[in-house]
Amino acid sequence: MKLMLSGCSDELIKEFYQMKSVDPADNPVILPVDTAHNPEFSVASLSIRGLKSHNEDATSYLIPDAPLLATKGAVFIIADGVSSAGAGAQASRCCVDEFLYEFFKTPDFWSTQHSAQKILSTLNRDLFRRSCEYRDMDKGYITTLSILVIKSNQAYIFHIGDSRISLIRGEQFIQLTKDHLSEEDVGESPYLVRAMGMDVGLQVDFRKIEVEVGDQFFLSSDGVHDFVSEADIAEELDRCGEAFHKACEGITVKALAAQSDDNISCQLLRINKLNLETLAQADKRLSKIPFPPDLSAGMKLDKYRVESLLCASAHSQLYCVTDMSSHEKLVMKTPSINYVDDLVYIESFLTEAWVGSRIEHEHIVKVRPDCGDKTFLYYIMEYVEGETLEVWMNRNTRPRPAVVFDIIKQIASGLEALHTKEIIHQDLKPGNIMVSAENKVTIIDLGSVYVAGLEEIYHSVRNRAVVGSANYTDPNCMAGKRTGVKGDLFSLASVSYEMMTGKLPYGKKLDSFNLHRDLTRLKYIPSYQVNRDIPLWFDGALRRAVNINVGERYDSIADFINDLKTPNPEYLTEVYISQYKETLPVFKVWRILGLVWVISLFLAIAVFVL
Repeated sequence: MKLMLSGCSDELIKEFYQMKSVDPADNPVILPVDTAHNPEFSVASLSIRGLKSHNEDATSYLIPDAPLLATKGAVFIIADGVSSAGAGAQASRCCVDEFLYEFFKTPDFWSTQHSAQKILSTLNRDLFRRSCEYRDMDKGYITTLSILVIKSNQAYIFHIGDSRISLIRGEQFIQLTKDHLSEEDVGESPYLVRAMGMDVGLQVDFRKIEVEVGDQFFLSSDGVHDFVSEADIAEELDRCGEAFHKACEGITVKALAAQSDDNISCQLLRINKLNLETLAQADKRLSKIPFPPDLSAGMKLDKYRVESLLCASAHSQLYCVTDMSSHEKLVMKTPSINYVDDLVYIESFLTEAWVGSRIEHEHIVKVRPDCGDKTFLYYIMEYVEGETLEVWMNRNTRPRPAVVFDIIKQIASGLEALHTKEIIHQDLKPGNIMVSAENKVTIIDLGSVYVAGLEEIYHSVRNRAVVGSANYTDPNCMAGKRTGVKGDLFSLASVSYEMMTGKLPYGKKLDSFNLHRDLTRLKYIPSYQVNRDIPLWFDGALRRAVNINVGERYDSIADFINDLKTPNPEYLTEVYISQYKETLPVFKVWRILGLVWVISLFLAIAVFVL
């Protein structure tokens, strides 16, 4: 792992490499992405005080080893502490050091944007708090901050202030960041309007671009780009060629010659190789562990003895096994031989094992990390006592509402644990949920999960659109759209509806509806029409959660659960009540009798007139 720091010294270049211990994981589970073909960089950085008494700039970069380089990327960063703030030097160094340390500790599941924004928000609040505690209220911990993260074949830019990140591609010199300065008034110098620590609220610019081999990025403080033109920078890069440190030195000399009166900091990097995994390499990686054969009671596989086949489907098999060293009862999941040549399926299987081994939650099945070499492709998880929710519903056709709500809350808790890690389940259904004798719920299948952090990595094996079980999956997902948390919400609400009614909110129409023609024709069946004991407000929550229009659904599962628990006045309005009355048998009878009376009256009048 390469870590480069530049401190507050007068040396022209201060560059060194240092090992930094950042554990990518606590277990050796096979990563479901390529980690062997990583990008290679040439990097140089420089930071001096220039004509000032001390240096308030800070620059750094960190290029981690595999697998972190694949899952998190390489980070390049520059900060320019605001000298008039009094604690600018402390602010810039704090932002640089803390971001590098915290970024590589964020979950591998998280997207780059989510990881960075979480850290930056925390950093900004800390700087602002320290600024408020500063003895001089006109001063504080304020700094610009520009961050470049290169992950796979994408560059992610986070920026606030007037330091800069530019891309040099061929003959083009492209400034990727915008200076957050005030509009120039006559007689006034522009000043920073946005910076870290300046306000309790944080507005960071974000953009993402695809990178190419040979791309060069130039990070600079205003002590450089306010005094050295883009043409002069490009000229220096051409002159120095491969000697990046010489280029940084030459640019610094130009800034000093141009009478730069500020600290001078710059960082230059080039992408030498992307080394993106080819389809052949993916095939080799994913096919190196063979599929196991069909297993039967008494057979031994590595350190496990097969006790029985629990269930089998077209996609996988589940076996009850015993760990022969600990005598523990466990479950082994093996891939179906039907997919032995399907690279997308194999990668999904690895992803399921990887995600399950890194999730610790009482309502999600625990997957055991791999220990040692395996002779076949499989993974081990805890043995969960009980029955599937599908079986439970067949036995409990009229369950008590309190029991149903408790089960719904437990499922929701498991889903929320996934969502906080930017994981979408995508295939929630009664068959993937276990219920114990004490009604404890466990989500047992993660085979279709979407992981934001992994999706950012280039795949030569393109994932097919994942579609779960038709009657529980958001129809919008089946039409090729990603609805994220709201897709899982649709599935949860559908399961909730079925537990209360024994039916589904759109009947069986989702089984065979035409994706383009029938999406707008689907009609929700009010739950109180099926089960008269369901309150109007409860149905209102279900109706909103499974609304075909994604924008009309709840924004979070927590909001849905809250409306199931506490009557929402919105679902007790005259509109809802009138809709409810329309479905009541007595109301319908009186409407029919009234209609008969009106028809009879008109007939009588007609007879009298004639």
